[in-house]
Amino acid sequence: MEICTYIGADLLEAAENGKLDPFKNYGAPLDSLLSPNKNTILHIYLSTLGERSTEFIEEILEIFPPLLLKVNVHGDTPLHIAAREENKLLEKYRSMAKEKDQKKRTEYYSGYTVYMMIDQLLEKWSNLAKETDEKGWTPLHYAVYTRNWLAVHVLLNKDKSTAYIADKYWKRTALHIAACRGFQYEMDLIISECPDCCELTDSRGWNVIHYAVISKNDEVLKAVLQYSSLIYLLYGEDVKGNTPVHLYKTYHSRLPSFIKMHMKTMICSNIGEHCTIKFKWKETLSSWLTGGILFIALRLELRDKFEKFRKWRKEKVD
Repeated sequence: MEICTYIGADLLEAAENGKLDPFKNYGAPLDSLLSPNKNTILHIYLSTLGERSTEFIEEILEIFPPLLLKVNVHGDTPLHIAAREENKLLEKYRSMAKEKDQKKRTEYYSGYTVYMMIDQLLEKWSNLAKETDEKGWTPLHYAVYTRNWLAVHVLLNKDKSTAYIADKYWKRTALHIAACRGFQYEMDLIISECPDCCELTDSRGWNVIHYAVISKNDEVLKAVLQYSSLIYLLYGEDVKGNTPVHLYKTYHSRLPSFIKMHMKTMICSNIGEHCTIKFKWKETLSSWLTGGILFIALRLELRDKFEKFRKWRKEKVD
């Protein structure tokens, strides 16, 4: 017969409400107090929606520091929980933003203390930012998924390398999550701090622009393409040879003008400074054929420019 772990009702209530006294003289290691899902008292405290402070966390960790490293059955450390739950607190505070009762506004404003908790936890145990759960998700993945920009900010500030960690199954980074969910601000935060993480692709070969396309939000696409160094990703092929442009066309009948503009810019930069016919045709033609840009340009109704090029080439050859 297997008996699952559990926490008594009195201690469970104390953990939920951040009452320290019942745990000060507990006769066994505090990490032996586990719920059926292997949540410690710290997991429970951080998961409970309501007013909380950093005081309980600091004092409970002084009593038993290993609590910070314990994972539950889902592979979550307390930091994973904090990154997720802060979003609920912030949303509840926002819902009270128009309350005339200053006391209530102050009460819900306490949700911002979770931001301080994450900051203080990482100050002492910075390696927690890289901890992954059973899916391979880091606290940054969860902070982005729940659109928790405060947590995204503090996690990147403490350890930028977390932006380069891909999950276990799809090899998605936090940036991929932000892009596909259409979270422009969180996406900008990551790109501004770690621009070269945009080069990372998932198990299908999708880059950040592929993910921006499936958000079906052109503003997100524009936000990525505003970085001139990332425009080349429009031509990034996945394992099946599909670029973000191909993917976009599966959702829309026509390409928007801003994508055409960026693609034209790329083509012009490959042809020459002024996109004129005055260039070495052999080198340019070789480059175009190798990169497949000629085919894309024809698809974008730029046949007139290529016709001029062919006539010019014929005259030179003759």
